[in-house]
Amino acid sequence: MNYGPIQWKRDALSYDLLNIGGWYDIFSRTTIDLVDQVRARSRDREVRRNQFVVIGPWGHGVGGRKTGELDFGAEATFKVGEWQFKWFEYWLKGRETGVEDWPAYYLFVMGDNRPESSDSRMWGSLPKENIVGRAMVRLLPFSQLSLFPGSTRPQ
Repeated sequence: MNYGPIQWKRDALSYDLLNIGGWYDIFSRTTIDLVDQVRARSRDREVRRNQFVVIGPWGHGVGGRKTGELDFGAEATFKVGEWQFKWFEYWLKGRETGVEDWPAYYLFVMGDNRPESSDSRMWGSLPKENIVGRAMVRLLPFSQLSLFPGSTRPQ
């Protein structure tokens, strides 16, 4: 993806970043792509290591358990202030807050919103490396309706 002027600067990035966004935010893909690219391309090993992203079932306003009429349960609640406090205490004051042990990707996995669906409403958000499933059907947008999106055939 091309993000304009920042595109050519990812390898030169020298800041540790905590990115927080929502699946229903227009910037969700951009947020994950940016972290992916900096972790892959930064010249600074510590900067590559210290890029973090949290994505949940939110819009541009982060942290609630509901988005519109959809209720994603108590596990969807995210205390932004607590995470930011730990982040700043660690990076600005040098206090040990566990930031170094955070997973690089902390993702809320959404199922089909049925009460019996097994998803992050039951077991909370997951590190990216623990997510091994794949989408079987793309419903929206209707113009891209497909089975096994992203591949030519089921595996």
